[in-house]
Amino acid sequence: AHWHQFQVLTKRDQRLAEGNDAVLAEFGQWPANVWQGVSVCNAAVTEMKRIDHLGKAAAAIKWVSFEPWISDMNTPLDESIPDLRERLSRNGIAWVVVGGESGAKQDTNLMTLEDARFLMCEAKAAGCQVHFKQLGAALAIRMGVYSTSGDHRAKGGAPDQWPADLNIVEWPAPTWSAYKAPDNFSYLYPEGEWQRFWQPSVARELGED
Repeated sequence: AHWHQFQVLTKRDQRLAEGNDAVLAEFGQWPANVWQGVSVCNAAVTEMKRIDHLGKAAAAIKWVSFEPWISDMNTPLDESIPDLRERLSRNGIAWVVVGGESGAKQDTNLMTLEDARFLMCEAKAAGCQVHFKQLGAALAIRMGVYSTSGDHRAKGGAPDQWPADLNIVEWPAPTWSAYKAPDNFSYLYPEGEWQRFWQPSVARELGED
């Protein structure tokens, strides 16, 4: 489905090498429209290593989701991850998403404005496209824009609630290079089998709900 861009995201960075090997073994190369991403949620060393593990994948577009970002109120990010810019650059990260945690009002952790600005500035300096997603519940409460209306604005998800310097929504340029499946390619399931998972009319013909 080359007309779609597939954004794959995981927190299980230990599976990245396995997945990369499997894609290369079956297809010979990563399909250009499959982006591989990893979630990084705080400044801990184990979280930051996910970026390095992602860098070893051969995907054309690699991206990092700093969401839900949980700030450490005791240590500024320029002290805890001073090498973030270089880490993103050397691992070929094309896109960075930044956002706070959404969830129950009393349980969500805070992403500070300072952290959001640091993440986005370092990503831009590394040559990444950046995409601010949301303030998160705790920061929306702190800024006085939290609501209980139930729509996407409730937890700081509306751009008109964001500081102007964070209101950046960019996408990496998609790679439209031609892709040809290997001659010996075959689906795991026969066509009539796998179509039922996504085409309701086929399921109805087979007498399934």
